[in-house]
Amino acid sequence: MVVNLSAPQTELQTSSIAPSEATGSTLRDRCIAWLENAIFAVIVILVLAIPHPTRIVLYAFRAIWLLWALRLLFGRNHLRMRPLYLPVFAFVVLVFLATVHSYEPLLSWDRIERFTEAFLVLPIAENLRSMRRMKWLVALLLASSMVSAARTGWQYVHGIGTKLVAVAPGSALGRYGVLSDDIVQAINRHPTRTPEQWRKAIAATRNDAQLHLRLARAWPYYERVDRVVPRAALDEWLASPGAKIARGRPVRAQGHFYHYVPYAGLMMLLGLIAFGLLLTCPPTGFGLRVVLAGVFAALLACLVATVSRAHLGAFLFAALIIFCIQVRGPLRMAAVALFVVAVIAGSMWLRKERGVSWYSAEDAGTEYRLLMWRDGARLIREHPLLGIGPDSEMGDTVRWNLEAYRRYPLIGHFHSSPVEIAVTCGLPALAALVWVFAAYFRLLIGFLKGVRRLAPTRQSFAGPTRLPQELPLPAAQVVSKQPAIEQPQWFPRGLTLGFLGGAVALVITSFVHYIVGDAEVIILVWLSMGITIAVSTAQASASCST
Repeated sequence: MVVNLSAPQTELQTSSIAPSEATGSTLRDRCIAWLENAIFAVIVILVLAIPHPTRIVLYAFRAIWLLWALRLLFGRNHLRMRPLYLPVFAFVVLVFLATVHSYEPLLSWDRIERFTEAFLVLPIAENLRSMRRMKWLVALLLASSMVSAARTGWQYVHGIGTKLVAVAPGSALGRYGVLSDDIVQAINRHPTRTPEQWRKAIAATRNDAQLHLRLARAWPYYERVDRVVPRAALDEWLASPGAKIARGRPVRAQGHFYHYVPYAGLMMLLGLIAFGLLLTCPPTGFGLRVVLAGVFAALLACLVATVSRAHLGAFLFAALIIFCIQVRGPLRMAAVALFVVAVIAGSMWLRKERGVSWYSAEDAGTEYRLLMWRDGARLIREHPLLGIGPDSEMGDTVRWNLEAYRRYPLIGHFHSSPVEIAVTCGLPALAALVWVFAAYFRLLIGFLKGVRRLAPTRQSFAGPTRLPQELPLPAAQVVSKQPAIEQPQWFPRGLTLGFLGGAVALVITSFVHYIVGDAEVIILVWLSMGITIAVSTAQASASCST
């Protein structure tokens, strides 16, 4: 005799089940539970790896899908057509068709797996069902991001090498390919990260005729180059009147990413998540507020250090939006005034650091973008349905007749997500991507309205009850002997505010950067979408049950 616990509470049903069937059902339940825990464990690995540019992110994505496919085979999945599933599926299918139709198949097939990471939304949404796990994921994500922020801070405080100031192109050292402001990180494998190490390396290699210099070159972004120079050339430069050795620091922060743009995009999204949680953190949690404020300040400092005007401007605007959603009264006007001051000060600071303002028509980067967009419009007219294929513009450059390629020694993408998707994947794929983000905004705003209706209120309760170990989202009302309580709604609301700010900032930066193509950034967006679906689904279930 087995009790059917899925029956209504007022009417427990019983049924006679053979012992073999009961044992088989128990084994299946154990397998399902093990797979769900394994999926969550891999999600934790994914979250820890996101702030760091490693292939662990890709391997974790594959493992999550493999485990979830096994989980589906065991049944009892309770799958529904939830928000974002259909537009995500449509986008990936259209990108796949564009890849099949590509003019450069090798380049396109290499890109398609990055686009299929959008499917991460499904297993994330279907496997996150508790507030405890949600908090663990966010805490680990922010903690891992602080490791990256600490690394960036160390690069500025300790330095990344020894900078060679004022190397003349006509000098003996310059003729061997060493440029002014190159940062020497090792000489014949002797580290030169600090001026003290530089002096030790010079002394240790005194009798070496050839010097192998490992250099970090700072423009347009940090790249590692190697140069072999005669010892006499270096000694000649050191003896020249203008020679100077200085501690090398990053010109534009990029952590340990390959470029400052994806690093800035990631710091922008993570900083807005921390800001959203900070806005809603209850006043009673003083220690937590201090921690969140420290995380927010560190991530913002890293973002500022990238000197990326698009990401900084998008961050300021998105932070203003979510602040005005959460806070009312005179503080809104103060926030608007502070935003205006920040924009003006930012313009002056950008002019000092980079010689550009928020928009500078004479900037080479701006001219390159405008040229690419102009030719992009032509290619969209010529290939409107399936485009030319993902990344095909970097293949046969003569075929596409791009003016920017002729004027600048740079073979790249179109520096705009809408233009890139429309050119390479077609207008239907662009429409599907717009559908994805429109559905995401609708989901976020709808959830915020729902949480506002369930805002903390003072109510009277009689009789104690026990809290479950894992509360469904949103947290259920807690019965207490105290005459007044607060429902723990701050976390899901703060997290959703951070996701909304990130979505706003992402859309803004997407017009001037190919953010959808930055795998290090977009994986966090897919993760955020999956978490949002899980939160909103749990809220809808809780509302129906009440």
